[in-house]
Amino acid sequence: MSCIAAVLPATVNGAVHQQPKKWPKFGARSQLHSSASPTKLALRNAVRPSPNSFTPSHLAPPNSKAQSSNSKQPEPTRHIRHRTMATGDGPPLSMRPFPVADKSPKNLADFIARVNALPGGFRAVTETSLEDEIRVRNETNGEDGSQDVDMSDGEDDDDEEDASAKDPFAARMEVLKNIDIASNTAMLTLDSLSLLLSKQNPTQASLTLSQQLRDMVGIGSMGADKLDDANTTPAKTRDQEEVAVGWTLMEINRTRDAAEEATAFLTAEMAAEGRYWEGVMGIRQAGWSVCRVPQERHALGVRFGFSEAAPEFKRNSLAPIRRGDDGVARLDIGRLGGTPERLVVTVERGGKVVGRAAPQELGGGGGDDEDLEARVLGARNTIFAQELWHELTREARSLAAYDVRPDDEKRLVCDIDADSRIVVELLPVSTCQEQQQQQQQQQESLPENTTAEAISITLHILLTYAHRCNELLRIRPLPPHIPRTRGQQIYTLLRPIIARLMYARNVVACAELVGGLTRSLRSAGLSDATTFTLRTPQPTAADLASAGPNQPSAAVNLVRTMLQPTDFAVDVRLLPDVSFAVRGRTYLVPVTATYYHVLAPPDAAIHQICAPYSDGYPDVKALADYLCVASARALAAHYLARRKTAAAGEDAWALGVHRTRIRNMQDLDKPQLAFTVEAGAAEGGALRLTVSSVPGTAASSDGDAPAPAKAGQSWTWTSVKDDSAKETLDAVVDQVLKQ
Repeated sequence: MSCIAAVLPATVNGAVHQQPKKWPKFGARSQLHSSASPTKLALRNAVRPSPNSFTPSHLAPPNSKAQSSNSKQPEPTRHIRHRTMATGDGPPLSMRPFPVADKSPKNLADFIARVNALPGGFRAVTETSLEDEIRVRNETNGEDGSQDVDMSDGEDDDDEEDASAKDPFAARMEVLKNIDIASNTAMLTLDSLSLLLSKQNPTQASLTLSQQLRDMVGIGSMGADKLDDANTTPAKTRDQEEVAVGWTLMEINRTRDAAEEATAFLTAEMAAEGRYWEGVMGIRQAGWSVCRVPQERHALGVRFGFSEAAPEFKRNSLAPIRRGDDGVARLDIGRLGGTPERLVVTVERGGKVVGRAAPQELGGGGGDDEDLEARVLGARNTIFAQELWHELTREARSLAAYDVRPDDEKRLVCDIDADSRIVVELLPVSTCQEQQQQQQQQQESLPENTTAEAISITLHILLTYAHRCNELLRIRPLPPHIPRTRGQQIYTLLRPIIARLMYARNVVACAELVGGLTRSLRSAGLSDATTFTLRTPQPTAADLASAGPNQPSAAVNLVRTMLQPTDFAVDVRLLPDVSFAVRGRTYLVPVTATYYHVLAPPDAAIHQICAPYSDGYPDVKALADYLCVASARALAAHYLARRKTAAAGEDAWALGVHRTRIRNMQDLDKPQLAFTVEAGAAEGGALRLTVSSVPGTAASSDGDAPAPAKAGQSWTWTSVKDDSAKETLDAVVDQVLKQ
């Protein structure tokens, strides 16, 4: 064990009195206490000033001045001159802890709040509990008093009481004084260590030694030597070297193992990162937009949505590209619900499925065997199907008059007629795959698959067209008085399909109506004169071609044509001199319906026989009523003109008031001929031509209504030749009128 012996040189007492310095006030308990080592005791006595040494006036006791004046002046004492940085008088650095504020309640409200904070509150405070608490507190205080010794004196208690009553400014000044004293103590310690090192390295020690102490005691006046050498032997040194080598080898092996693990980890990370970036670059080269995710700045994402979609779907059109544990890039479609979905259209008739349009692309199910590009394509189809379903549900609220209603959370039903309906569903891809597998197992194609697929494709095309219209509205200049922000409009998706189905149904109904009439007339022997032709104009490629660079494309023109009113025409020739055209037009807005107009030249005979209603007919039934009346009047007028021609201008025969009956005005007893055209029950309501021979009677006062008479003979011709009369209409007319 080595000790330090310190020697202090003598100093001039006068130099000490020239610039008195502050000595730190340490109590008896703060003096240096060490073991009973003679060297340490000598060092302590050398550093500590003797009782007869000089004491600064601000540290002397109150009666020290009187004693110093009566006593003899002592000899100069050798001591170290301490450096101070304090400029004013103040108490020394306090070794006591900071005072703790009184934790007892200040007032009654504080006391009540503390009692309420205890478990149970005032209800748990009883006399017994208070006595037990007092007894436990007394026992605890007694044990603490017997084991611990209170080392504080009365002055500490007074100081604590004074400190609690000090204002903030006094506390601040006290803190500044304590900092000043601590700084002074640190400088004194630095001077002591610098003086000790000045003997071994005077150049370095002089950099930190104060000039006052250097002038007072000089450099190298304090030194330190080793008293005992270490008991180190060569064998022990070799053992320590071998141990050090062993530890070094162990650390080298550990470092090598760590480097190998890091190499393997980095190799695996490089391979995984390479696979990840291969997937990212694959979708980048495929044309998809790759960018940073706004909420995750350190993650890459791909945009697969549509820029003109609804805001809620436009926000969900960006998905992060996550890296799996194996390095495969995976698409995070959590914002889309996590489940790929597709729109399925089903046609039902009589409660049975007769057609289904399942999506042709059933990928994008999120399987592990799919590449990133397929998953991105599946996510694009999913968000498109979700937006299409959202717009369909919005439009369905305004189509209740056309039998469109929601049947489930993700199911829409549109009734075509009393027996057929269309069902639109938003189903997961797994369900679509199961339905497709079941259909493949049956190995049969449903008869209305083409209709269902056409409806599904039309819905997708119309939503794409709505996106295109939004883009044109955004990029094209508008007049100043037209605002660009018109809100989110309801897209027209189901209404064109309803209109097209209504158009097809009405074309068939009108063709059956006119066809039944012509077949009935042909059954009556008028095959050469009665014909009809159905014309359904369709747009051609020349009509859809774009006319210029700023004009819409052919695809846009095709969709616009689909949204326009659709026409069809039926050219009817009842008799050689009676012909007209029935035009049907299906309107989309404001009301989806088909109106029928009977058109003919101004000088046509149909206007004299039975003039059509200029505003048209709202349904097939109204059109059928007109055709029945017009056909009966046309037949009556035709055979009346034929009879007059055969009778060489005889005026005895004329038409009745309803102009559907031929009667002899000169001889009312002769038989009359009545023509009736009406809808029959056969073949779904086909027209039926009936010619009746009514016995002649005396006319009533009105000149037209006959008196009750016995019914005559009648002949009927229908569209089915086997159910028609054997005679021809010409023969029946000649037979009746010649009577």
